[in-house]
Amino acid sequence: MIELFLMELNFLVKLLLMKCGFFNEASFDKVQFFDKVYFQNTQFLNETSFKLIRFSGVSSFEKAIFSGRTFFNKTQFSNGTSFAEAQLSNEISFSEAKFSGSISFVGAKFSNVIFFEGTEFLKETLFYKAQFSGRTFFWEAQFSGRTSFDEAQFSGGTSFGGAQFSDKTSFDRAQFSGITSFDGAQFSGEYVGFFSVKIDGSLLLNGCVLGSQEKPLNRFLFESSEIKGNLKLNFASEGLVNEFTIEELNLFEKSYFSVEGLIANKLVLNTLYGNPQSFVVSKTKVLKSFPFSTVSFRQLGL
Repeated sequence: MIELFLMELNFLVKLLLMKCGFFNEASFDKVQFFDKVYFQNTQFLNETSFKLIRFSGVSSFEKAIFSGRTFFNKTQFSNGTSFAEAQLSNEISFSEAKFSGSISFVGAKFSNVIFFEGTEFLKETLFYKAQFSGRTFFWEAQFSGRTSFDEAQFSGGTSFGGAQFSDKTSFDRAQFSGITSFDGAQFSGEYVGFFSVKIDGSLLLNGCVLGSQEKPLNRFLFESSEIKGNLKLNFASEGLVNEFTIEELNLFEKSYFSVEGLIANKLVLNTLYGNPQSFVVSKTKVLKSFPFSTVSFRQLGL
């Protein structure tokens, strides 16, 4: 078996490499694919590099297996891309990659260190049912289209530090068992939702910005969720959200919950129950008239 190096080539026609196996090191650096590219069910068993590549057509790595270190640094995906059900068991980097079309990581399994530092997701982005069991970094990533982490599992420690979410974003039914942080992240889209999530570890939103004074975030929702660990929602003062809702939370014993620095036109706290170690709401401003229709503390059984 030999190493494969296909560097600085141009592929003008469709490329099909489905159910192939790359057993030694492989490099596709600086290759340009002008038509469709399919690596479905392909195995990359050693170190593989796709750095500085341009995929002009649709590209698919569905059900591909990446066993060695893999690099997609500064790669451009100009059309729809899919890594659905891919298995990524070693270090992998998409740092500074650019997804100009829709991107799917539906059901993908990340088992080692993953880097999405400075990655641009310009259209719809799907991490539905993705599993992150290694350290994952979305530092300063940009999510410009609708983004879904619904039913994703975070267990190895994940950071969205400085990330920007500019459209509807949801983490519905996601599970957080490690430390997941959104320190300094910005949410400026129509909606941010955490519905029916489970927190066994820590979910930390420190210094997050929700919208702006000129263009408020329309709605932030945290509903029907179980908190066994820590939920910390500490926001930067320059943001503004029209409606901030925390509803039907089960706060388990020794859990920690806090909201701080929030500026909202409407605040709803409804049906919170359990036996948390700490429950804090501080430095929060509600700008429009309420008193009980806008701010609700009904059935607060703490």
